[in-house]
Amino acid sequence: MDEKLGHRTHTRDPKVWKYKDRYTLILGSKFIESGSDKFTGEVLFYTSEDGENWSYKNRYYDKKIGDMWECPDLFEVDNEYILIMSPEHLISDGNNYTNNTVYSIVGFDEESCDMKIDDEVMILDEGLDLYAAQTNIDKYGNRILIGWMRMPSKPSNEEWIGMMTLPRKITVRKNQVYFSIPDYIDDKFNKKIDIGKFDINNPCKINVTLKSGISALLGITEPAVFGVNLKLKYPFVGALIGSAVGSAYATFMKVLSLSQGPAGLPGVIVIRPKSMVQYMVTMVITFVTATVATILLYTVFQKKENSTN
Repeated sequence: MDEKLGHRTHTRDPKVWKYKDRYTLILGSKFIESGSDKFTGEVLFYTSEDGENWSYKNRYYDKKIGDMWECPDLFEVDNEYILIMSPEHLISDGNNYTNNTVYSIVGFDEESCDMKIDDEVMILDEGLDLYAAQTNIDKYGNRILIGWMRMPSKPSNEEWIGMMTLPRKITVRKNQVYFSIPDYIDDKFNKKIDIGKFDINNPCKINVTLKSGISALLGITEPAVFGVNLKLKYPFVGALIGSAVGSAYATFMKVLSLSQGPAGLPGVIVIRPKSMVQYMVTMVITFVTATVATILLYTVFQKKENSTN
């Protein structure tokens, strides 16, 4: 291979798809640009009429995105082309994995294999354990992604390390890429059990909604926000609406506190006595508004989403 085109050793991870009467192949590679002493990551495109004899077609590279693009995957979902790849030496903070999987909506012409990343690439999974993700089509026509879930070290007394992630369905709405668990996978996790009796050998769905709600009332909101509300979407927006209405009422009624204090119900200890009644009214308004907003949002938009799907 021409070293100006790609690395002789580190050109790998082909992904092939059919386009009209030919095949297209994308490869990950790296090369040294003229005047530089560092590698630049890239993808190479080849085409073939028979799937055996291949001809170079095009390339794309960007020196700002790591220095070797592993496991590239390019596909179309909802009329948008998406590139997923795993650049090496993307992060260098001394704490996280240096190589990480990213994605971006890209411009791509199937005829010329001309590709361009218009927006910045995004980390596919903020946990940073997911790597080398690849996609395929399931029997329902969905684009499904599965990746390797890395681990820093082997579990105690075990010889294995790492595992495969749950399949994720890829969709695009309003120029945003969404990754969700397909219903036929999520339905496998339908057994609710007591956490104290948790058995890793039996798929289950842990019921954390009530417990996270109680912790939120006591001022610890993270379990409810990140474990429940964000995932379910409508409770998150409903909580924002309830908070906004409650805050507006408290401001209008001039509810005052003695100092900064805890969130949730314990916050009552810093409320001035003259504002105590209005503070309790504020809490009631907030809870009722958030509940009603959540129900309305679900009723209106979930039905619309179901009818669309």
